[in-house]
Amino acid sequence: MGRLGLGDEEPRQRPCLVGALRAAGSPLSHVAAGAYHSAAVCCRGRLWTWGAGVEAGGGQPLAAAHLSRLGHCENENRLSPAEVGADA
Repeated sequence: MGRLGLGDEEPRQRPCLVGALRAAGSPLSHVAAGAYHSAAVCCRGRLWTWGAGVEAGGGQPLAAAHLSRLGHCENENRLSPAEVGADA
């Protein structure tokens, strides 16, 4: 589902730089990683999210307790971080 934010769904054995977060334009102040999606907030207060929109792996719907649109205006999964509010 792209929960690592690296633009693909490949597993990684070592930490990797999430290059898409360079667009935040300032250092990150907070990062949260979950089973289905992740989020980061930069020092300027901009929020970036990625991971599952409303589907789990294999096209299976997430349990109702995990439904999330990542704060974007659609239900798509995101393989890379996208700024919340940038597509509004």
